[in-house]
Amino acid sequence: MAKLIFKILMILFLLICVGVHVQGLLAPFSSEPVWSHIVHVISYTLCLVSIIRPFSWAWVAYTIGAIYPFLYHGRCAWIQYTVHDRFSAVCILVVVLLPLGSWIVWPERVKNG
Repeated sequence: MAKLIFKILMILFLLICVGVHVQGLLAPFSSEPVWSHIVHVISYTLCLVSIIRPFSWAWVAYTIGAIYPFLYHGRCAWIQYTVHDRFSAVCILVVVLLPLGSWIVWPERVKNG
């Protein structure tokens, strides 16, 4: 049951991530460039598809999709904390949840259950 709840939460999280960056393309709300929003949308969509419809190499697709957002938000969190003396909960959430989400698509996980 906990596995199903985690999978549903990851799907909701990734849908929100995609939605935020689609909104960023339609009505910019930050200084993030358009190309970055596009890469985020593609990346999060790749992660989302890997979780919703697992396939034999879903863990590779998920990992590739997670790299840019993980690095982008990790850097963002670091800059917010060290330069601006602020805590960015959104960036920390992305940095924590993206690696945890890989557990859903890991080959042994898909095969066994």
